[in-house]
Amino acid sequence: MNDLEKRFNEFEGETNHNLTILMGQTWKQGEQLRLLKSQVNERFDRLDDRVTEAHKELAEINQKLDQALSLLNKIASNGS
Repeated sequence: MNDLEKRFNEFEGETNHNLTILMGQTWKQGEQLRLLKSQVNERFDRLDDRVTEAHKELAEINQKLDQALSLLNKIASNGS
């Protein structure tokens, strides 16, 4: 019976050791995922800012084109 208890204790110790390693690896992967999530969120925020700025610039260009077309129409109607 003593041999069986010794083998069980060795098995229990090895199991605890392996679980500790697994928990450490899981924690590290969780940290890496949190860092990745943060970096992805920052990139999406920057991209969103760039898209918003592009929309503003396009709206300004569209407004200037409308003004130019209006001016051209006035010139064309005065010339006829």
